[in-house]
Amino acid sequence: MTYEEAMGFINGFTKSGTPVEDLSRFRGLMEAMGNPQNELKFIHIAGTNGKGSVARYCSEILHLAGYKTGEFTSPYIIRYTDRIRIDGENISDERLGEICDVVMEAVGDNTEYSQFEISNAIAFQYFYEEKCDIVCLEAGMGGLLDSTNIIENPLVSVITSVSLDHTKILGETIAEIARQKAGIIKHGAPVVLSVLCPKPAQ
Repeated sequence: MTYEEAMGFINGFTKSGTPVEDLSRFRGLMEAMGNPQNELKFIHIAGTNGKGSVARYCSEILHLAGYKTGEFTSPYIIRYTDRIRIDGENISDERLGEICDVVMEAVGDNTEYSQFEISNAIAFQYFYEEKCDIVCLEAGMGGLLDSTNIIENPLVSVITSVSLDHTKILGETIAEIARQKAGIIKHGAPVVLSVLCPKPAQ
């Protein structure tokens, strides 16, 4: 499909999608696509502020070190394609259309997905097809129930500063929000925490 058709497909879903209580819906989509994310290595990044900057720094460092590096961030800054990048280059309009064809076939007539889930699926498929060595993956909102959290074995999980955000969804206290962000922590994977994270009450 063309870029315009791809954007029509993506924008055909609501921003939030139908609310979820687990990741089964997105897991189903990824299974229909052959689980491309399972062939990739990730740095997974969550937090309230600074996620995008950390993703950009890590991506550039890895690229300069000789790794083919994918980068998935949100929202886009200038154009949709700048949220899905390899070695600092936006996904091309042509490749976006090609990947959207794959995702659309897997989606079928299901309209419950969010725009973020669809974008996440596009990114996973693109990075897989382009054989990225490593992907800097920014969680969209929270972490525990974020679609990016279906990855199983991140090389490292990063949690930037945590403060009040999306309180209607993530919780009304720092502790509740921190629990959602901490959802990206996986057994056996190292974790880096921002020094700006608030200390728990004694």
